[in-house]
Amino acid sequence: MQEATHTVSDREKLARLRSALAATGDVVYQWDLITDSVTWSGDASNSLGVTAAGVPSTGSELGALVIPEDVAARSNYLTRLHSGEKQFECEYRLNLPQQGECWVHDRASTEFGADGKPVRLVGILRFMDPDIFRAGRQGHLANFDQLTGHFNRDRLREALDHALNVTKRYKVEGAYLVVGVDKLTIIN
Repeated sequence: MQEATHTVSDREKLARLRSALAATGDVVYQWDLITDSVTWSGDASNSLGVTAAGVPSTGSELGALVIPEDVAARSNYLTRLHSGEKQFECEYRLNLPQQGECWVHDRASTEFGADGKPVRLVGILRFMDPDIFRAGRQGHLANFDQLTGHFNRDRLREALDHALNVTKRYKVEGAYLVVGVDKLTIIN
């Protein structure tokens, strides 16, 4: 006896994906970095707590919703795209009209043009529970510098110890470069 096979059409697959996204509350976006236009999937207005007319249609409008204290960290991640990073991932706060301040986890893949420059981000905004975010954020702050996003002194020391152990174990060479910047406090 032959089993009946059911082929799922692309339309059905897309409907299931949309349904799953709606259930999570996540919002999918596509940001054209050349034109600065942003398109959203599904009911972005509901997730963002704005009217349909209030959904950001440009990256600049979305950036204007970012809490001022988080702008520098988000900008730092966006700047890395121009050095060829394929993933964009950042956590920051948005100030939404109806919901007020909320934490989001923004994760996107970068698409590059023929010239190697980033042309588009396709990603997901995930709205986070503030208590869970705070716990994760404290762990992150314990290991990384908030301004640069790089290891802090303690975490750097641990990473260097690990690297030194690897060089000893595998009998390979390693190097560590220290650069000093005069009057860094003035710059900060």
